[in-house]
Amino acid sequence: MKIIDFYASDDQNHWLSEINKSDWRAGKYLYELLRDQKLKELCGECVVLLSRP
Repeated sequence: MKIIDFYASDDQNHWLSEINKSDWRAGKYLYELLRDQKLKELCGECVVLLSRP
């Protein structure tokens, strides 16, 4: 498992696209918060993603 810091990633558009594929309502909400740059206001500076290598 690979750990990725969304805000430190050079490929944020890729990760946004992957999160947007979620059929889970909370995944769609996370996508919207990240896309609209609102997540930092709600939760702080760190968003950790787990990815298979």
